[in-house]
Amino acid sequence: MTLRAKAVLVFGTTMAGIIMIVLFSAGWILMPSFARLERQNARRTVERMLGVLNAELESLQNIVQDWAAWDATYRFVKDKNADYITKNVPDGTFKTLKTSLLIIVDNSGRRVFARAYDLVANKRSTVPQALPPYLTGRASLAGPFGLKDGIRGLIRLEKTLMLIVSWPILTSEDQGPVRGALMMGRYLDKGLVRRLANLAQATVRIRLTGPGLKSDQRRALRFLTAGGKIYIRHLGGEFTTGYALLKDVKGRPVALIEVVTPRDIWLQGRRTVVYLLVFFSGTGVLVCLMMLLFLNNFLVARVAKLGRDLTRIGLSGDISDRVELAGRDELSRLAEEINQMLDVLEGFQRQLRSLASEMSLAEERERHRIAVDLHDRVGRNLFEVKLKLKALEQAPGGEQAERLEEIGQVIDKTLRVTRSLTGELGTPILYELGFEAAMEWLVEKIEAEHHLEVKLIDDRRPKPLSDNIRVVLFRSVGELLHNAVKHAGATRVEVTMHRHQGHIRVEVIDDGRGFDSSDVWTRAVKAGGMGLFSIRERLAHFGGTCEVESTPGVGSTVRLTAPLETASMEQGD
Repeated sequence: MTLRAKAVLVFGTTMAGIIMIVLFSAGWILMPSFARLERQNARRTVERMLGVLNAELESLQNIVQDWAAWDATYRFVKDKNADYITKNVPDGTFKTLKTSLLIIVDNSGRRVFARAYDLVANKRSTVPQALPPYLTGRASLAGPFGLKDGIRGLIRLEKTLMLIVSWPILTSEDQGPVRGALMMGRYLDKGLVRRLANLAQATVRIRLTGPGLKSDQRRALRFLTAGGKIYIRHLGGEFTTGYALLKDVKGRPVALIEVVTPRDIWLQGRRTVVYLLVFFSGTGVLVCLMMLLFLNNFLVARVAKLGRDLTRIGLSGDISDRVELAGRDELSRLAEEINQMLDVLEGFQRQLRSLASEMSLAEERERHRIAVDLHDRVGRNLFEVKLKLKALEQAPGGEQAERLEEIGQVIDKTLRVTRSLTGELGTPILYELGFEAAMEWLVEKIEAEHHLEVKLIDDRRPKPLSDNIRVVLFRSVGELLHNAVKHAGATRVEVTMHRHQGHIRVEVIDDGRGFDSSDVWTRAVKAGGMGLFSIRERLAHFGGTCEVESTPGVGSTVRLTAPLETASMEQGD
C-alpha cells in the first residue's frame, strides 16, 4: 500500500470515527437532553393550562361572592321579591357575566330561584337534570356553609362539564346568619376551552372519562388516578401530549384535560444534530483534503522524489551522484544524511579500488622481489655449484674432497635462502605448529629485526581456528606490529590472546604517539589509508571485528576478534 493510500485510509478512518462520536453524542447525550427539556416544557404547559382554568374559577368565584354577599339577595331569599329577578337577573345578565346557570337555594336546600341560559343560542334553557345529585350529600353545593365557606370546582352534566361556584348568602357587610347559597355555573364548552387554550398558548381538548377513551388516554387515566400529577405521552411524530386529571366537586374523576404542544424543542434539537453532522462531515472532508494536499506536497511528493533519486543512483551505479531535496525539515536532513552516506560509500569504493590496485601492485612487486631473490641468491648459488662441479671434473684427485666441501657449503647456503623465502611466502609454522606458535615466532622476529620490546601474553586455553581466520589474524597482527614500529614510534608493545564467549580476542597495545580515534574509520576512508580498513574488512568477512582505541600522546589499543571453530572447541572443552 502506498503512503498516499495509507494517509487516505488513516484520515478517512479518523473522520469516520469523529462522525460516529458526534452521532453517539447526539443520540445518547443531546437528543435525550432535548427530549427531557421537551417533557419539562409540556409539563409546564399543562400546569399553565390548569392555572388558567383555576383563574377562570377564581373569576367566577369573585362574581358569585359579589352576588351572594348582597342585601338584595339576602332579602330575596326571605321575601321572594319578584322585582329582584326582574331588575337583576334579565337574560342580558347571563351574557354579561358569561354564565349559563344561576341557582339560589335556602338553608333547607330548597330552590328559591333557578335559571339556565344558552350562551351560544342566546336563549333560556332548562336547568340540567344531572344537577340534583350535586345538591345533596357530601360536598353539597347547597351547603350548609359557614360565613366564609363555599365550594368551587367542576361538575359533570351528561356530556359536558361546568365550572361552578356556590357561596353562602350574607348581607352586604358579610354578616349572617346564612340564609342559603347562591350558585353560578359556566359551561366548559368548546368556546371556553378555545379561549382558555389561547390564554395557555396550546391546543387543549377535554376528554370525559368513560368507555370512549383511547389507549393512550386510558393509560394516562390509570397513571393519574394512581396518584400521578401530569402524564406525558410517549414522544413521537411532531407533537407532545400532556394529560392532567379533572375531578368534580365531590372528588370523582370526570375528565382528562389534554394539552397538545408542538415538538419545537426536539425538532430544533434534531435539526441541530443534523447541522452538527453536516458541519463535522464538511469540516472533516475539508480537513482531510487539506491534510492530503499538505502530505502530498510536503511529504509524499518529496519522499517520492527522494525515492526516484535513489533509484536513479542505484540503476546507474554512479554513487558520486547525489540526491537533491530543498527545505530545512526532517526530509531535507535525511537527504543530507543520505548524501553523507553516499560520500562514505564513495570513499569505500575508492578504498576498494585502491586496495585492488595496491594488491595487484603488491603482488607484482612481490613476484619481482622473489624473482630477484631467486636470480641473485638461489640462481647465483646454483651457477656457482655448476662451476664448481666443472672444476671438480678437472681437479686432481687430491683436491676433489675440498671441492665437494665447497659445493656442500653453497648448497647449505641455498637451502637457507630457500627456507627464508618459503617462510616469507607461506609461514609454514602457522600450518604445522598452530597460531600460538606462529605468534611466538612473529614476536621474536619483530624483536630481532626492529629491536622493539614485544611481550606476548596467552591464556593457554585452546583456540581452534579455521585456516582462513588463522592466516587473517596472523597477517593482521603482523601489520599492526609493523605500524607500531613504522608510524607510532612505539618502544614497547604488548600482544594478548585469550578466548572469550566462543571467540578469540587478540589485543595489540603500544606506547606510541597515538591519535584521535573518535572518527578513525571516516578519516581512514577519506584519507585513503589501507591498513586498519583492510584489517577490519578482512575480519568482517569471517564474522570478526576490529576495534580501535587511541589517545594522542598515550598510545593505541587495537582489539581483534574472530569466531572459533565450535566443534573443535567443544571437543577441547
